[in-house]
Amino acid sequence: MRLDVGLVGDVGEIVRGDFLSLAFGFNLFMLKAVLSGRGDEIVELARTNLGR
Repeated sequence: MRLDVGLVGDVGEIVRGDFLSLAFGFNLFMLKAVLSGRGDEIVELARTNLGR
């Protein structure tokens, strides 16, 4: 049995939604790290990601 599902919509909408979700999560991580005094983790994360 085969089930085909057709979706109508903009694929870019899905991508933008995922990006916004990731951006929100990263901002939340940064806020928690700064408020708990672990700002060095943000610097380390930035160095790791800029090296890619």
